[in-house]
Amino acid sequence: LRQVPGVQLIRPGAGASPAITPLVAFEIAGRDPQTVQKALQAQGINVAANLAAYAPYFFAHLGKAALLRASVHLPTTDVDIDRLVATLREV
Repeated sequence: LRQVPGVQLIRPGAGASPAITPLVAFEIAGRDPQTVQKALQAQGINVAANLAAYAPYFFAHLGKAALLRASVHLPTTDVDIDRLVATLREV
């Protein structure tokens, strides 16, 4: 996702080391997370658009009102991830 212009990964406390997690929280500069989520859903890609109401203390700590979240699980393939990245470049 780092290769997509405007995408910023949200990794509180990760420092310089890469985080290894099945959840990836991110935002796209200047884009409303719910609008991006709907555009991805229209392409058959499932990500969540989480609002501060879901986790108010965490979002307050980040200074964010909403984030996108992609979940990577066992059945997720490299093709799925490449498709997400390619589609994010277009939305």
